[in-house]
Amino acid sequence: MAARLFRVDTRRLTLRECWYQTRSPKVVILWILKLLRIRLPVPPTPYIETLRDFAVDREALPAAAAARLDPLVAELEGLGYHSPRYYRYASSRALTEIYGVDLAQRHGESIGRVMHVISRQVHPATEKTRVFVLSLLDSGLWLVTSPLRIELEPVPGVEVIRLRDASPTRLVEAHVAALEQRRSAEMPVLAGTPEEAEALCDRYERHCFDHNIRRGLAVPLSGSEATAEEQAVTASERARDQVGAEHAEVLVEIERLQNPKTSLKTALWLLGGSLLAFVVLGGAQWEWEVVLFLIPILLFHEAGHWVAMRVFGYRNLRMFFIPLFGAAVSGQNFNVPGWKKALVSLAGPVPGVVVGTLLSFVALAVDQPWLERLALLTVVLNAINLLPFVPLDGGW
Repeated sequence: MAARLFRVDTRRLTLRECWYQTRSPKVVILWILKLLRIRLPVPPTPYIETLRDFAVDREALPAAAAARLDPLVAELEGLGYHSPRYYRYASSRALTEIYGVDLAQRHGESIGRVMHVISRQVHPATEKTRVFVLSLLDSGLWLVTSPLRIELEPVPGVEVIRLRDASPTRLVEAHVAALEQRRSAEMPVLAGTPEEAEALCDRYERHCFDHNIRRGLAVPLSGSEATAEEQAVTASERARDQVGAEHAEVLVEIERLQNPKTSLKTALWLLGGSLLAFVVLGGAQWEWEVVLFLIPILLFHEAGHWVAMRVFGYRNLRMFFIPLFGAAVSGQNFNVPGWKKALVSLAGPVPGVVVGTLLSFVALAVDQPWLERLALLTVVLNAINLLPFVPLDGGW
């Protein structure tokens, strides 16, 4: 049975979770995207009803994955874990691929889990292998000992002991100690057989995934999204046959960029949402007169870029405001001559300077101070944009 696919709605990440994902100044980018309600393109991932659906034989593992998993499995077996069961699941198009091993403990009080994760969303691909220890207490609380730092807000009903980059032996020792401390009040649910351990892992996977569904972070694909994903998978398989697995996703991404399917509704939501954010944040920092003057100036300026890009065949055009900074137009084109790029850059500030100058003459003729200020601001902003410094238009 085919697994249900869910996409990750990154807009549902909290501000703190955005920081957890980056832990660097790059977090500002995630915060802005969240503010503008822009979802990052994360490949859909399957819902795990039971790990049995993803079971594989040890002999079927790729040599590289087996080389990462085997030493950690052997160390856990030396600590009293047994009967390893292997499985493999992946996001759509295998952009993220996970090989896992679950081992029961001879006392049945915990489960050892080894996860080998391959991420092909970056080049070169990254690989990480980690060990986790898992127990379910009779109070209904899940106790997990992990070598990873926190990445998402805690899942209700799950307590995580974090020991950064600890060895399997250290993780097991810490987990056993935590169980001993609780033994007078809570007892672990025993899972001594491989079947019981697998069933417990299934419950844990569903517990965490269902929480993300309820909070809106994981969203089932709609009919149209599922169809688009099937087409993307087909394109990926075709590209893999043409250029090999290593470069397949690069070819698919080039095809996607060259043949984008734009949505007018999405473009209008982006423009309207970013404009609202610009007005709200700008009004809090500047005088309202300045904000009201900037909006038509920026719209006229970016409209010049938009028209030029449209004339020269740019695709997937999007106009949006950048709060407290300005506005921009994005679009794609390939093999564009330098003179066309220059005209696209000039199409914003040059008409702005011309119109601002004409407005200044009109303002003097009708003797309207507010029109004089608007004309002056129009000329100054567009003239500054002509200075030969990147990221100003004159710099390009």
